Amino acid sequence: MPRVTVAPERRDRRGALRLRTEAAFLRRERLSERSCQVFAPGEKLVVCFRPFLEQLASSDLSLKTIQKHVDNLWALGGDLIRGLNETPSLRKVPVERLVSDSIQDGGPLLYHCDSEEQQRSFESTCRKFHRFPSRNRLAKTHQ
Repeated sequence: MPRVTVAPERRDRRGALRLRTEAAFLRRERLSERSCQVFAPGEKLVVCFRPFLEQLASSDLSLKTIQKHVDNLWALGGDLIRGLNETPSLRKVPVERLVSDSIQDGGPLLYHCDSEEQQRSFESTCRKFHRFPSRNRLAKTHQ
């Protein structure tokens, strides 16, 4: 699965980092018939995550910290898409609500977690994203 990465060599005049596109992930989701059903929610996840990622990129956080948050959001998106594949009835629930429900208590347990440190980092990102203002407004409009 391709990873979203922060391109440290690219900075605009404000110092904001530009994020590489998630298009590779979305193209990969088109490969199978079953995955095509998940493509629309995958696009909506990207739309839901993008303002948070842009805020991180324009923050004073170190590149390493930003990359950890990007990786953790990638893992969250993968977990949500896995849930949609395993439970087809979730496809009827708005993506914003799925995200909100998923991160409400610090996020789900990671599917492939190598360490407690990785899980704590993931939970930290979920809490930070849960507190992010525009995401909270989106979730409230879909409840």
